[in-house]
Amino acid sequence: MKRTKQITRWIIALAGLMIATGTVQAKQYDFKYNGLYYKVTKKTGVISYDVKVVPENVDAPYYSAGNKPTGAVTIPKNFTREVGSFIRTYDVTEIGEWAFYECDGITSVTIPNSVKTIGEWAFLRCTALQSIDIPASVTTIGEGAFAGCKALQSIDIPASVTTIRERAFAGCGALQSIHIPASVTTIREWAFAGCGALQSIHIPASVTTIREVAFWECTGLKTVTVDWNTPLNVPDNVFVNVNTDNVTLKVPKGKEAAYKAHTVWGKFKFEGGSTPPPPPPLVIPVTSVTLNHHEVTVNGDISSKQLTATVQPAAATNKSLTWKSSDAAVASVDADGLVTIHKKGKATVTATANDGSGQSDACLFDVISTVANETVDGLRVYASGGALRLTLPKAETVHIYHVNGAMVKTLVLPAGDHVQPLPSGVYVVRVGERVTKIFIK
Repeated sequence: MKRTKQITRWIIALAGLMIATGTVQAKQYDFKYNGLYYKVTKKTGVISYDVKVVPENVDAPYYSAGNKPTGAVTIPKNFTREVGSFIRTYDVTEIGEWAFYECDGITSVTIPNSVKTIGEWAFLRCTALQSIDIPASVTTIGEGAFAGCKALQSIDIPASVTTIRERAFAGCGALQSIHIPASVTTIREWAFAGCGALQSIHIPASVTTIREVAFWECTGLKTVTVDWNTPLNVPDNVFVNVNTDNVTLKVPKGKEAAYKAHTVWGKFKFEGGSTPPPPPPLVIPVTSVTLNHHEVTVNGDISSKQLTATVQPAAATNKSLTWKSSDAAVASVDADGLVTIHKKGKATVTATANDGSGQSDACLFDVISTVANETVDGLRVYASGGALRLTLPKAETVHIYHVNGAMVKTLVLPAGDHVQPLPSGVYVVRVGERVTKIFIK
């Protein structure tokens, strides 16, 4: 009875919220100025405001017929406009999500040095965009920001950027050169996927993480230069569909032997000719793999669990592991040992050494009940690890609101699994007719 009353109160609260947020969805921008749309993000003074560039509409199509920006676009650093009897001043600090989505008539963009953030998918499929200068003020380039800009030929990432996000430059088929500064520490999944004209890349020693398929189908690659004294361990599929036998790898002087013995970097050609067979290194096999948990009972208390493995000896030549679940429909596991609970049942998660030693360890997940995230027609909406997590059986438009009804963001996502980091707090997520309340810790 108590549970029923709680659910009833929540349904009533959601009904009121959907009515309250209807007007928020209908309005994407606060005003239009010189052909661009702006939304106020912060009041900085009596008559001064920070604003970001946004698209005309909340959902696709993001621009009405005839309203898409075209040609050479110059985003102002600041401007003034009359509002009633007042003159207000605006500073442009951000290019918002989807701001120029499919603006296929834009040929160049000038970004002022007041802009700090280029939002997710900001220039997605701007297919005629040939040049863009990103100022040093930019610290964040969002996921897919320049994806599908197939005419873009070169780009300099500013030294203030530390992470090249997922799909940031995916599908930039004409991109011939790109500068990765020494500030970058992480290159995420699909970052340069499909950049078929890219001939050379220089990866600085500051990069400590390169994720899966980061350079997928960069078929034009001729030279890769790296600065690590010790070869960086990367996933086997970082250069998938790239014929690395014909790509020259340049490494620090005196470090060639270590690279030639590496499972990924050793597949490249080295300066001076084709890659010779790696010299026999002293191979130290794995003697044991030990997980931090061997049995986990889930009774509505968790939605995910991080498993960690200790590999012995510490000096083992290849300490990498393969993670596998016996029933991914009950509990799936990613390449880093993060287990996600899906439904009731039992699943055994196993970590196996990749060096051929056969060493492994396993953990049994006994899922008695889940945390309000049972699969409903394949759709899952839940919070885990400081992020909103979604499993979409088909392409959907996802609306995220603060619990007070204010719009946080709108995402147009394809079918599949998605992770959207959010600040801690309570949110309401609407996918189609389904509304879910989540708590981000």
